[in-house]
Amino acid sequence: EYIISFIAREDNLFFVGDVKQSIYRFRQADPTLFIEKLHTYSHSMGSIVHLNNNFRSHGDILDAVNLIFSKVMKEEILELEYDVDAMLYPAPDSWQTRANKEECTCEDSSCMGKGISAVELLVLKQEKEEDEETEEDTDVAELAKEELEACMLANRIKALLKEPFYDPELKTCRLPKYKDIVVLLRAANRW
Repeated sequence: EYIISFIAREDNLFFVGDVKQSIYRFRQADPTLFIEKLHTYSHSMGSIVHLNNNFRSHGDILDAVNLIFSKVMKEEILELEYDVDAMLYPAPDSWQTRANKEECTCEDSSCMGKGISAVELLVLKQEKEEDEETEEDTDVAELAKEELEACMLANRIKALLKEPFYDPELKTCRLPKYKDIVVLLRAANRW
């Protein structure tokens, strides 16, 4: 920053970055530096261009991320307020905005009518009341947390395979296949 101050003029300095990335302190990142510049330039000079169109993720995923982050990313906790400027949005007139818009017109009574939600949150509850415990619970209690998560996920996938959903390519509903399902993990080295 010291060197930049010698070569910068009012019309040739710009900053590019995403303060949301630096809250993890990856490689000793200090989000306060970027936040300071953001506040300085937004209040006195220059302009800010928010690049918040996302071209990769389904609109349902972006909605879920925005909802969760807007509740937990608060300035008093993380030095960043996740507001409308920080949120990610589907690119206008993209596959993301067209997804899940078409209705299925099939006659199958089990059809859900539209595409299934792209986001599900499975919560593993490990605490049990003492009087609730069954013989099956005793076997489950011996499993490691990762094994419990894997069992819970396998059961949900088995259930999903029985729920028809609308396939926009076929323009009708069908049962999901394993290749339709993606499981994202933080790290794969323990699996």
